[in-house]
Amino acid sequence: MSTLGFEGAGRRHAPTAWKHGVAALFALIGLAIAGLGATILSDLPWKQVLVDVQTRHWPTTDATVLSVSLHEERPFAATGNTVGAELVLGVSYQYSVGGATYDGVAASYSDRAAVDDRRLPTLYRRLDFARLTGRAVPVSYDPHAPASAYLARDFDWRPIAPRAGLAVIALVFGLALVTRAMRSQRSLL
Repeated sequence: MSTLGFEGAGRRHAPTAWKHGVAALFALIGLAIAGLGATILSDLPWKQVLVDVQTRHWPTTDATVLSVSLHEERPFAATGNTVGAELVLGVSYQYSVGGATYDGVAASYSDRAAVDDRRLPTLYRRLDFARLTGRAVPVSYDPHAPASAYLARDFDWRPIAPRAGLAVIALVFGLALVTRAMRSQRSLL
């Protein structure tokens, strides 16, 4: 005698709860990875990048360095504890544009850096040499507001390029996981 069973019937066509759970898990993992990428991107020095793009075609003139200093500073957190030391470059210089003399104090896009950063000590030595020898240094100034100027406009992309690349990859990969999870979720319905 033969028996007819319905134990396996319908399993191929009806979505199971674990398939929905796997899709939701992939969506959460994708959101976490995309969030990590967005966090890394938000931590990049966007203000310096913007200033670098804006100043790329500024004209230059000669400046005379009047004083230059480099010192270590220990900023305080809101709790009163020191956060960590950083280097601070101070400079004073004069330059002329269109017959008017301007005083400048900005050496670069950022005159603060970590203690182990070699950019500011190198810039300090170059500016101090110019001050001691009386040599002029080129200064880039805004043609529309000549009082805004920088002695060094060289923005170093090398330290941020790997982080930016990793952030973009994480963002794209995370969003791809979310999109795939959403598509598989719709196909299960």
